[in-house]
Amino acid sequence: MTFESQASPPVSIRERFPRRIRRVFLGVVIPLVLLPILIIGGSVIVRARLLLIEQINAQLNANTQIMASEIEGWINAAQIRLDASVRQQTLSDNLGELLSMGQHRDDTFAATREALFAELIEFNAKRGDVIFSEYFVIDANGYILIATEDEWEGRALSGNTAAIFTGDQANIYVEYAPEPFHKDQVMIFVHIPYQGVDNLRGHVVGVLSHRQLLDTLEFGTQLQPLSRSYFITGGENFFQLDTAKKELEFFEPAISQNHTFIPLQTEYSYSQPQSNNFNTSLHSFNEIRSLASFIWLPRLGAGFVFEVPQTVAFQQFESLTPFMFYLLVFFVFSSILIAFLAANWLPRPIIKLTEITRQFARGNWDVRMPETRQDEIGLLAFTFNQMANQLSDLYHTLRKQVEDQTLELQKRSSQFEATAKVARDIAVLKDLNMILDNVTQLISAHFGFYHAGIFLLDEEKRFAVLLAANSPGGQRMLARRHRLAVGQTGVVGRVAETGQARIALDVGADRDYFDNPDLPETHSEMALPLIVQDEIIGVLDVQSKVIGAFTPEDTEVLQIMADQIALAIENGRLHEESAQTIQELQTLYSTRLSESWRTLLGNQAKAYQFDRIHVRPATPEQYQGIGEQRINQPQVVESDNGDRVLHLPIALRGQFLGKITLRRKHDEPGWSPEDIMLAEEAVGQVSVALENARLLAESQRRAAQEELLSQTSARFNQSMDIETVLQMAVRELGQLAGVTEASVQLLPEE
Repeated sequence: MTFESQASPPVSIRERFPRRIRRVFLGVVIPLVLLPILIIGGSVIVRARLLLIEQINAQLNANTQIMASEIEGWINAAQIRLDASVRQQTLSDNLGELLSMGQHRDDTFAATREALFAELIEFNAKRGDVIFSEYFVIDANGYILIATEDEWEGRALSGNTAAIFTGDQANIYVEYAPEPFHKDQVMIFVHIPYQGVDNLRGHVVGVLSHRQLLDTLEFGTQLQPLSRSYFITGGENFFQLDTAKKELEFFEPAISQNHTFIPLQTEYSYSQPQSNNFNTSLHSFNEIRSLASFIWLPRLGAGFVFEVPQTVAFQQFESLTPFMFYLLVFFVFSSILIAFLAANWLPRPIIKLTEITRQFARGNWDVRMPETRQDEIGLLAFTFNQMANQLSDLYHTLRKQVEDQTLELQKRSSQFEATAKVARDIAVLKDLNMILDNVTQLISAHFGFYHAGIFLLDEEKRFAVLLAANSPGGQRMLARRHRLAVGQTGVVGRVAETGQARIALDVGADRDYFDNPDLPETHSEMALPLIVQDEIIGVLDVQSKVIGAFTPEDTEVLQIMADQIALAIENGRLHEESAQTIQELQTLYSTRLSESWRTLLGNQAKAYQFDRIHVRPATPEQYQGIGEQRINQPQVVESDNGDRVLHLPIALRGQFLGKITLRRKHDEPGWSPEDIMLAEEAVGQVSVALENARLLAESQRRAAQEELLSQTSARFNQSMDIETVLQMAVRELGQLAGVTEASVQLLPEE
């Protein structure tokens, strides 16, 4: 038999390593190059658009600020001019004389009216530009006394309009078609009050001409072609410049404008921030997508909006979009071509870049590709590093945000822990002073405020008295019994009067702040009322060394704590009142119990003795041997002959009734604790049985008395004869217990 070896055919190197470096290089490099280019290209486009939006918003804000400054300057000049004209002696005298005449119109009234308007108009035109188009004077009752428009005179202001001109401070107001003035017109009023010697006598009101406002709005179109600007009044009316008619016109806003600016108008009218712009993107007129900048004009009491269509704003950017697309396509194809050309001699840098990318993906945010080459590989390294920098910055930003949020959550957790501890202390502790001290320490420790104090109102509610504080200054205040007048002294006094929380973010600018020498480092203060059942009982006062230290979250948590403190104070008072009532009831019951037993026993003591055979009443000599000493707990004594005597008190609800004496011979075992405990339990049952027997005897006695009274009353009712009734009364009353003789007589009135 012949054996032939069957050897495998030889394998070529190409078959042994079928994957070529060039293919691997191309398979790695092409995606690795294209992906960053696409990401960076998209990021650049998005970033460029965002930067353009920021630039446009900045330009809009700048234009809005310029126009707002022009409007504010014009309004200030108008108010100053009208105030200066009213302060002129001649005009002031004429105005006072006119207000004195009231509705009585005669020749003197007409002459004074003409002179007053002549002086106002002359002063208005003297400066070179006419600011006011009409004037009118309002008396103290809200009637238009005189006006440059004759149809206005004698008419009363409507409710909303009257509220504008009834204050004693000069102000400026803009509104669309207010009653009873021009219909379908936007009117801007400048109001100057006229003060008499000791009261407000009337008001001088000037209606501003629209010319300066129109010039400002036209100036806005010069700053930004194709832009639009308009106002939003306090009555939620929109008006703008009619370029054709050169006048202000009312217009119906788009839904997006209405939903965006009306809530913003309301928010700004209450908070009144200074020169804070609000930027937004919305569908404006004819549903045109626009960019807008809103600013609040506090002097005018209106909002001003400057907007530009996005098609105009992004016109240059949109024109560059095809170029950027072709540029991106060019980079893509160039990268592919370069990858093919470099596939044979650039494997090592690609491999290195791949490794760096893997490290970066694993979380090594500091790894970067060395930029040692000046060719495409270097560009790729530079591109990768840019992407890595952006992602690293984003990661660290997110990590910082997470850390900040974690710290904030820890702070809130600490604050709620303090609130929970206060609740536990309230449930456990009964001493009100200890609770208040713990609360001030917890607030200082968990909220970081250097002073916390609790004030309670006195019985007359005239002063808020400091009862607890944590700071050294607060301790000094406690030592001298510091107190503040309600409604008069400091933020605490104001809160104690109104029952409303008060926050002074900067005590230097707060009119109610009380400069306390014991707390010189205070820069912000918050006072919260302690209210129980709609009654103010005190104030929680917290002070910080930092300006603006109190956040809405701090206020919310501290208000919860303040409510708990108020509840604890009220519970403490109720506990004290309940304890006092219980003590009084116990004292009264003990007195009644003692009197009942004294009445039952009389002056004689009851004593019995058991000699293990018979129970006999004890003789005076025997219970004198027992002893008359009152005891409140078991006592074991040894007699002269060595007997062990156990004295046990008979007591009921703290009232001593008597005692039981047990004796053991000297040769018998002594009294063990178990024996004493058993004897005490038996004596306790004796006390209850004695009280039950007394109550039964008392109930029977009362029943007998009521029965006797009922029988006597029945006998009295059986006879209507006076003699018989008197004899029966003497007989029945003489049969009462303890009565030896009874008599009755009727005496006529003297």
